[in-house]
Amino acid sequence: MKMAIKLSSISIWIIAVYELTENNKKFKFMSELISCQPTGMIPWLCLDEFNLTCEAEDKNNNNINRRQMRDFRQSLDASELLEIKLINRKFTWSNNQSNPTLVHLDYIFCNIPWDNTFVDSNLMALSSSLSNHYPLFLCNRLLPLKKVAFRFERFWMWALDIYEIVEWAWRQLDRGDLEMIRLHNHLSIVRWRLSNNGANPCSQQC
Repeated sequence: MKMAIKLSSISIWIIAVYELTENNKKFKFMSELISCQPTGMIPWLCLDEFNLTCEAEDKNNNNINRRQMRDFRQSLDASELLEIKLINRKFTWSNNQSNPTLVHLDYIFCNIPWDNTFVDSNLMALSSSLSNHYPLFLCNRLLPLKKVAFRFERFWMWALDIYEIVEWAWRQLDRGDLEMIRLHNHLSIVRWRLSNNGANPCSQQC
């Protein structure tokens, strides 16, 4: 499908893929993918539910068809398609079982003209209660991003002197009339030092 962007003179090609469940359909698709590459410098997207994986890491178990995976990568290379990487999630599908199978089945690929034209694009997976697939949202990187939440890193236990950092934080001046406020302030100091690889703000100022 050929589309035009209203506020510019840019035309783009978009190919949507859906329900590649049978093996013969998958091999036929990979053969057709190479032949439908647009000529010239037209930006091109190939997207949707491929039911194929690019890497072994795209699945959380070892039940992988490595031949299909290899053929898929070769088809992408022959088509000169690049994967637009997800920035907030590793997998896009779950079978919703107690011990779930998680797979990256949904992709958006682009060619080099697209990558050079839309350099500020980001790909995110959204939440959905209506499907076991996560919807993909291709957006402008300049949109405000949600602040990254603090996460304790296990390697800090041996890479940094955790006890010294906590002790130092608790020696700092207490501010606040309530115990919960003072506890929050001490924990904030610990978080700051851990996020800065154990740096001491006092020593930085000296």
